[in-house]
Amino acid sequence: MHWLRWFVLLLAVIEGGWLAFDGGRALVVGDYVTPSTGRFAGQLGPWSKIVSAIGIAPRSTLMKSIHFVLGATWLAVMVFFACRFQWAWWGMLGCAIAALWYLPFGTLLSMTQIILLLCPGAARQDGLSMARLPRPPTNASDLPPGQRRSGFWSMDSSFNRRGRHTRQWVGPARRNPKKRGALPLRLNKVNKSATAFPTGR
Repeated sequence: MHWLRWFVLLLAVIEGGWLAFDGGRALVVGDYVTPSTGRFAGQLGPWSKIVSAIGIAPRSTLMKSIHFVLGATWLAVMVFFACRFQWAWWGMLGCAIAALWYLPFGTLLSMTQIILLLCPGAARQDGLSMARLPRPPTNASDLPPGQRRSGFWSMDSSFNRRGRHTRQWVGPARRNPKKRGALPLRLNKVNKSATAFPTGR
């Protein structure tokens, strides 16, 4: 997995986890986590002024539910994003945009995630959806001569040196221990769950 995706996941855990915790606690206990001493004791962050401006009471049940639902949804989408589901990129982007109101730190974290998600290393093409992949060969005559005895083709998903995601159908090399240099093809570590497809013989 590209390092940008790991960083996005880390930021999502921090922000989404805090929203879920703070909102869930507020629904159970009755109030958010606020400073107990000092100048800002008992006060909410600048986000409270934003939600008040649009007609939502910061300490209302509705706002507490928004905190909890947004945070829980973010954490759930994060799991699918880590598993490289293609639609999860849009979910992560949507959650980051939906949390821009959470001033000050939430806005900063959300903007950082949006920028990182738009980078090539974490782009939505990284998903392992096979819907847009070319169909693998189904006839043995379509296979290269060295692979006509292979019983399957599989999908190889990997990153090149520039951090761009590539996907292609590959077939294992012909196994012949007597032939020098004939070794089975090893898939990239990124593709931990290649799907096999039978071909005609």
